Amino acid sequence: MDGSNVTSLSQQNQFRNLVDSTYDPVISTDLDGRIITWNPAAASFFGYNEKDMLGKNVQSLFQPAKQHSPGCVEYLSDGHSVQTVFNKDGNVIKVPLTVFSVKDTEGKLISKCFVIRAQETLHKPAHLLKQFEAIINSSDDAIVSKTLDGTVTSWNKAAENIFGYSAQEMLGNKLLILFPADKHDEERQILQKIAIGERIDHYHTVRRHKSGRLIHVSVSISPVHDEFGHVVGAAKIARDITEKVENERTQALYKALVYSSQDAIVSITLDGHIESWNEAAEDMFGYSRAQILGQKMHILLPSERRAEEEHLIHRVRSGGAVNHFRTVRKCKNGEQIYVSVSLSPIVDDNGVTTGISKIIRDITSEIENEEIIWKQANFDVLTGLRNRSSFERTVSNFLSSADKNTSRFALMFIDLDNFKIYNDTYGHAFGDKVLIEVANVLGSTIRHSDELSRFGGDEFTVCLNSCHSVAIAESVAKNIVNNITEIRKVDGISVALTASIGISFYPNDGEELITLQQKADKAMYEAKHKGKNRFRIFSELLNAESHENYAMVEELSLAIERNQLSLAVQPIYSSEDYRLVKGEALVRWHHPQFGSVSPEVFIPLAEKHGLIQQIGNWVLAESLKKLPHWIDVFGNDFQLSINKSPFEFYDHDDCMLLLKHLLHENGLSGYNLIIEITEHSLLEHTDVTERILASYSALGVKIAIDDFGTGYSSLSYLKRYVVNILKIDRLFVAEMTANSIEYQLCKGIINLAKSIGVQVVAEGVEDDSQLALLLSMGCEFYQGYFFSKPVSVAEFGHLPGRFNHVPENLAAQPR
Repeated sequence: MDGSNVTSLSQQNQFRNLVDSTYDPVISTDLDGRIITWNPAAASFFGYNEKDMLGKNVQSLFQPAKQHSPGCVEYLSDGHSVQTVFNKDGNVIKVPLTVFSVKDTEGKLISKCFVIRAQETLHKPAHLLKQFEAIINSSDDAIVSKTLDGTVTSWNKAAENIFGYSAQEMLGNKLLILFPADKHDEERQILQKIAIGERIDHYHTVRRHKSGRLIHVSVSISPVHDEFGHVVGAAKIARDITEKVENERTQALYKALVYSSQDAIVSITLDGHIESWNEAAEDMFGYSRAQILGQKMHILLPSERRAEEEHLIHRVRSGGAVNHFRTVRKCKNGEQIYVSVSLSPIVDDNGVTTGISKIIRDITSEIENEEIIWKQANFDVLTGLRNRSSFERTVSNFLSSADKNTSRFALMFIDLDNFKIYNDTYGHAFGDKVLIEVANVLGSTIRHSDELSRFGGDEFTVCLNSCHSVAIAESVAKNIVNNITEIRKVDGISVALTASIGISFYPNDGEELITLQQKADKAMYEAKHKGKNRFRIFSELLNAESHENYAMVEELSLAIERNQLSLAVQPIYSSEDYRLVKGEALVRWHHPQFGSVSPEVFIPLAEKHGLIQQIGNWVLAESLKKLPHWIDVFGNDFQLSINKSPFEFYDHDDCMLLLKHLLHENGLSGYNLIIEITEHSLLEHTDVTERILASYSALGVKIAIDDFGTGYSSLSYLKRYVVNILKIDRLFVAEMTANSIEYQLCKGIINLAKSIGVQVVAEGVEDDSQLALLLSMGCEFYQGYFFSKPVSVAEFGHLPGRFNHVPENLAAQPR
C-alpha cells in the first residue's frame, strides 16, 4: 500500500477497512514513534494483539541493538528496505519493509505507516518457522547464515557441536574465526562468488575448532536474496567429514602399505578360503592372485602343519592374539620356508568376526643367521666342537642338577705336545688341519654320552659322563693318547703328534667347575713334566706339593738377602773356528734345607708370587758387573745373554732406568748385552712387548727368542718385532736324526732365520752326531753339554777362547 494524503473521515474509514483486510502487517505511528494502528495481519505476524501494542514504540519490534538508538530516523525513512524484526517468541525475522509518510489536507506530516510484505518475506508463518527451527536445530550438519562481509547471523546447535563455539559467541562476529591462517584467502574468494550469485556445492576444506584442532568439512553455500533479487548474504551447510577423511586416509595408507609391503598380507574367510593376496605374497610363495584367490589356505601348509593352522585360527576366533608366530610354509615350487605369522580378526560394524587377516614374513635368512650366530657362540668354527663357554655352561648345568651321592663324571684337560712346531714350520693353514684331525680322533674315541670341546689353541677338554670308576677314565685317556700318536700324516706331511692329559673327578676332587678345572690342569702339567705323551690323574700328592711350594716361596723371598743366589754361565760357540763368542747367564739357588733348587722349580714360583722382578734385577746387576772383564778376556764382540721373564715387563719403566744406570756405571755398550725372552712372551704381551723391544733396541741391546718353536702362534711377530737371534729349543735337537721330522723342522728354522738376517743358536747340543747335522744345515752358534755345561762365574773367565775338542772330520767340515 502507498498513500500520502488522507483527508476526509470517509476516506479514513475506507483506509481503515483496507488496512484491516490486507494480508500484510500494517502499522502506523505518531511522530514520536508510538503505535497508533495495528492491523490483524500484524497481530498474526508478530504474535502481539492490538491492545498489547497500541502506544508502544515501534522500535521494540526491531533488533535490540537498534532499540536504544536515539530517534527512529532509519525506520522512518520512506522507501523500500529489508529489515530485521523480532516476534513475540524471540525469533529473528528478515522482512521486506515499505515506509511512507501520512499528511493532512494541508500537507502537514501527521504519522508514519509501516507495511511488511508478508507474501514476499523471508519469514514464514509461526508454525512453519517452528518446524524449520526444529529441523535446523536437530540437523547433524552445521547450518549458518552470514552477511556479505562474513558476519554470522544465524548459528544452529550442530554448528556449536562441530566448531565448539556457542551461538552467543558467534552471532555478530566474523566467520573468519573458523579459518586457519592459510585459508583466510579462501573466505574472500567464497564471498566474491556468493556476491555474484554463485553456489558452492560439497566443497571439501579445513576449518579450525575452538580448541585449535583442525576439522575436515564438506561445505555447501547458497546466496541469500532479498525480495528485490539482490544478494544480501549466504546460507551455509557444513558437514564434519573428519572421521571420513581419516578413514579414507587410513584406508589409502593401508592399501599403500599392503601394496608396497615386503611382507605377504593375506585375508581369508573363516572357513580358510583366501580372499586377498598382495604382490609380496606372490613373490614369497610363487602363486599369482588369479591362481590363489578362492583357494584354501591349506595349499601353503606342509601336511604336518595343518593342525597348527587350525589351532591358530581357533585362537583368533576365540578372541586371542597371534603375534610373530614362527612356523614353516610351503611355496608353489615345493620349497619350504621359515615364516613369522601374525593373525588378527576382520570384524564388521557390529563387531562380528567375518574373516582373518594375516601378515606373513619370510624369516628364512633370519633363522639361518640365528643358527650361524648360535653356532659361532657355542661351537668352535675350525673344528666344529663345542667352544669353551658352551662346554663350561653345559658342565655347569650338569653340576647344578647333579646328586653328589650318585652322580659321577671325570673332567679331562688335553694339551698337544709341541704343536707349535708344525704350526710355525708349515704355516697356520697346516696347523688348522692338524687341529681338525685331532678333533676328529677325539670325537671318535670318546663315548656318545661324553662332552668334547676345543678349550682354546691346542687344548681340548672332555667331560666323561657317568664315569663311576677310575678305570673308565684311564681307559679313555689311554685310547686318546694312543690314537693321537697314530696320526702319521696330515695333508701328505709326516707328523709325530703326542698329547698330555690331566684328569679330575666329580665329586671327589671338587663340586664346582673351577675347582675341577684347576685340578685337571695341574694334573695335565704334571703329565708334561713327567715326559709328555701320557695322562696323569689328580691326587692329593699334587696338592701336598703345592703346600710345599708355599714354604719354598717364603724362603725364596729371603734368598737375595741371605746371599743364597749365584750366577752360572754356559758358553756359546761360533761355527767359525769354534770361538767362544757368547755366554748365557743363569741364576742358581742353593738353600741350606732344600739344597740346590732347580730353576724349573723356583722361577715359576717367583713369577707366580711376584718375586721375579727382584731376582731379575739381581741377575742383571751381577752379570753387568762381570761383563767388562769377560769382554777383555774374549774380545770386544763378546755378548752376554740374560733371560727376562714376561712378568718383568709389568715394571718396564723401572727396568729400563736400572738398565741404563748399570750400563753407564759399568762403562758398557748395549751391543754386548742380549736379552732373551720366551716365544710366549711375544704372544701374550703384544701391546707391551712392542714398546719394550723398541726400548731395548734404542740402547743397542740385542733380542733373542728362547725355546723357539714351542709356542702356539704364527711367525708374524718376526716381522712385527725387532728380533736378532733365534734359539732352537733343545727338544728338537735331542730328538733329531738324519731322517726325522725334527731334522726338517730345525733345517726350516735355520733357513727361515737366514732369509730374514737373524742369527740362530742351537741349544742342547749333546754329541758330535747332532753337531754334524747342525753344521750341515749351516747353523751359526752352538750351546750344550758337548761343549760345556754351565760353569761358575770364576770358571767362565778361565775358559779357553776356542773349543779344541771338535772331531777332526767336523773341524774340517766346510761351513
